[in-house]
Amino acid sequence: MNGAEDITPPKYQARRATLEDLPALRSLWHQARLPEDELEKRFTEFQVVPGPDGTILGSVALQMLKQHGYIHSETFAEPNLAAQLRPLLWQRMLTVAKNTGLLRMWTLPTAHFYREQGFTDVDASLKAKVPEEFGNPGADWISLKLKDDAVISAEREFEIFAMAQREESARMMSQAKSLRLFAYGLLFLTLIGIGALAFIYSRIRNKR
Repeated sequence: MNGAEDITPPKYQARRATLEDLPALRSLWHQARLPEDELEKRFTEFQVVPGPDGTILGSVALQMLKQHGYIHSETFAEPNLAAQLRPLLWQRMLTVAKNTGLLRMWTLPTAHFYREQGFTDVDASLKAKVPEEFGNPGADWISLKLKDDAVISAEREFEIFAMAQREESARMMSQAKSLRLFAYGLLFLTLIGIGALAFIYSRIRNKR
């Protein structure tokens, strides 16, 4: 032993914010001079990294609209936590984005970290695609495309094919149901006919 204490950095995990996190989140927003009342109404957009004592060490929001995602309102309890917690929050947002089928993510270049993840500057034609709910289209947006156009087209074609298959299956099931009803009706009429013939035959025999 060298006499030095082996200190292992704590392991943090990002998760979705809950109602119980609101007091801690409001404290972070207040510290960062963000609009607390407005963000409280949108707390479901936030991903957080809780500390061992239940406090929130870091948070960031992902607003999702029209298959686009906007990363905003990033906060940390201590500036020196950003380098450790930001990758956890990013992986969590990326998972959410892919699970919900987002095509593109947007943010403002407040941290170089996002450029390291593949975000790039956008030209005027691409800025036109920024949902106006995200903010000023003329801002210095950076963006990350999550899916290529070819992949998107293939997915749409598959969705159309799957929908056609479901409609065809429903049509065939409806036809099968109609055929079963027809067969049951025919069988019922046949049994009635046989019964009637048996009755008539029985009456004729009794008259002899």
